[in-house]
Amino acid sequence: MILAAMFIPIILGVIVYLVPRKLNRGHELLALAGTVVTFILAVRLFALGTANVSYNWFTMGNTTVAFDFRLYPFSRFIMAAASAFAMLITLYSWKPIAGHSRINEYYAYLLICLGATNGAVLSNNFLLLLVFWETLLILTYLFITLGKQGAYKTATKSLILGGVADFLMILGVGVLWMRTGTLTMTDPSLPVVTTGYAGAAFILMMIGASAKAGSMPFHTWIPDAAIDAPLPFMAFLPAALEKLLGIYLLARIGLDFFRLDRTMSIVTMTLGAVTILLPVFAALVQKDYKKLLSFHAISQVGYMVMGIGTNVALGVAGGVWHMLNHSMYKSTLFLTGGSVEKQTGTTDLRQLGGLGKKMPLTALCAFIAAASISGIPPLNGYFSKELVYHGAHETGLWIFVIAAMLGSTMTLVSFLKLTFTTYLGQKKQALEETREAHWTMLVPMLIIAAGCVLFGVYNQLPIRLFIQPLISAPGVPFSSVEVAQHSWLVTPITLLALAFLALGFVAFFVGRARTHESLTAMDYVHDAPVLRTLYGWSEKRYFDIYEQGVRFLRWLAGLVFRFIERLADYLVEGTAWLGVALGQQVRKLHTGLLAVYLSWVIFGIVILLLLVGGVFK
Repeated sequence: MILAAMFIPIILGVIVYLVPRKLNRGHELLALAGTVVTFILAVRLFALGTANVSYNWFTMGNTTVAFDFRLYPFSRFIMAAASAFAMLITLYSWKPIAGHSRINEYYAYLLICLGATNGAVLSNNFLLLLVFWETLLILTYLFITLGKQGAYKTATKSLILGGVADFLMILGVGVLWMRTGTLTMTDPSLPVVTTGYAGAAFILMMIGASAKAGSMPFHTWIPDAAIDAPLPFMAFLPAALEKLLGIYLLARIGLDFFRLDRTMSIVTMTLGAVTILLPVFAALVQKDYKKLLSFHAISQVGYMVMGIGTNVALGVAGGVWHMLNHSMYKSTLFLTGGSVEKQTGTTDLRQLGGLGKKMPLTALCAFIAAASISGIPPLNGYFSKELVYHGAHETGLWIFVIAAMLGSTMTLVSFLKLTFTTYLGQKKQALEETREAHWTMLVPMLIIAAGCVLFGVYNQLPIRLFIQPLISAPGVPFSSVEVAQHSWLVTPITLLALAFLALGFVAFFVGRARTHESLTAMDYVHDAPVLRTLYGWSEKRYFDIYEQGVRFLRWLAGLVFRFIERLADYLVEGTAWLGVALGQQVRKLHTGLLAVYLSWVIFGIVILLLLVGGVFK
């Protein structure tokens, strides 16, 4: 079953790719069947518990590399979540992708992504993990090319940024291998303390894992993909699978492979805080449904990174739980955005309004998911964030607690703007004929939105099923008792978190009273003295490492070209001058007198005789 969960979707993906495009509903049915079968296998494996599959692959020096897969609480949790999302996104895609000129490629990539994700989380060998990891990088590129004309530019951007981050992770794996002499993830020589070479390995691997999850600074392709790529792709890969996979590996880095010291814990939490705050400020001023969501897809990763970086039981539990919660509410939000785009033909917030009556079920799902991502109780997003707050508080570093809560405030303001503008705003004349989305689009978003409510109201369910087994796994230096006994009663941290949410409501409605419309309610943030400059730099992409890298390379290429061109000019001109000078001197020797020529011949013969004599002496 372990091998089947990986290779059935991959094989079916290849078959779907080869199926003729004209076969009516053939691709959709095959893809849906493949994801359903994989989901059933994932559920059976979840119930199974633990298992191993291992075959010797090859020997590299003194290291034996095994074709080694391991099923344990964390991997089975990710598999179940990934296969459930894949099944629902496949059903959702029936309408938006119908008639696409490359429909066979879309469903083929979707199935192969699912198989590669399962392979990555089941791998018990770093080399095997990297094979599946890089497969997903290539599939991300291919997925994006299915979008709008010119989407290959965004696809290339994702490939380069992801490739650089993955290269750093490969370096980290190499350093760890040199330090420990093993590529097996469960080798007794792991974990190691993050000092010296091990500290470098930790940072390199952390960058690779967090970049896959969408953390800064390798995140800038995501907002571009939100505009250019097929929208179900955004709900499937960046919002679900890559978040699950990136945070899975980041958690394992912090739990299984390394023991974090205080310095590395602070480094990780700082990355989390920066990832929370900077994208959420960018989201505040967005005027496009999908682009606003894309910045929040980045921002929410910060809570996961910060939670794992706290290196305390509550924080780690919150970070991992937030990974699942984020995949749920963010997928729901992207699915609502896809429904709006399908029914209205646009995601420009300036052209939307009053859709709550036209698309009530879509609006309901959007409201639930928006409240959940904002951390409003009793939805699932509140409880995972609350664990992160308490974990950050246990470290004694209040700055991280405040950063996380401020992120929730800005998130709430963003989604008040989005939901009021799209669903409760003034109805546009052009949208009079708008109707609710097709049932194949509604069912997935309703199921996932219901999960947001279920995992919030019955929050002990995911804790007992998913979080406690992970925290209490052998070798993890935490006790699940603290998580199990954590009380959801009102505490000072809870009151402070609610105060920050109240601040969000005040900030939005004050801004709305000033401009008399929801879309521009937060423009006063954009126009603030210092922020105006920062937003201007952001709009010019000064903070986009890809764009700045391209500009630097163009400058360097121009500099090199000018240097080589000038050097070539000097060489050509110098050679010409030397040729002219030599020619003039040689011309002087040609006097036309026979005696002069004979003397030169005799002189040459003497030189040759001396040379020959010297050689044969």
